[in-house]
Amino acid sequence: MKISEVTVNTLLEFIHEEPTEQAQQRMSIIMASALAYIEGHTAISRRRPDNEGESLDDYEDLTTAYLIICQHMYDNRTLVSEGKEFDRVIDGIMSLHSRNLVG
Repeated sequence: MKISEVTVNTLLEFIHEEPTEQAQQRMSIIMASALAYIEGHTAISRRRPDNEGESLDDYEDLTTAYLIICQHMYDNRTLVSEGKEFDRVIDGIMSLHSRNLVG
């Protein structure tokens, strides 16, 4: 599954949440934030304007990271955590595609 194919209902099913109107609104916000996070971390655009170059849809393993990031944002939406590292699996998947290397 490609990131662009993930719907609010896909995410709600993934996190075992009922598809209420409130939950769908929250998931829409979380999904947009997670996409922005992935784009910023990898420097890969979610869309190719002229169908040239790469996009997030070219890497199906990023879909797993996307769903987990969404779940993490949902699960920790009221928790302020200091000094916690983001999950190593997600960081590892994202690092495979990172283009923001400072050298």
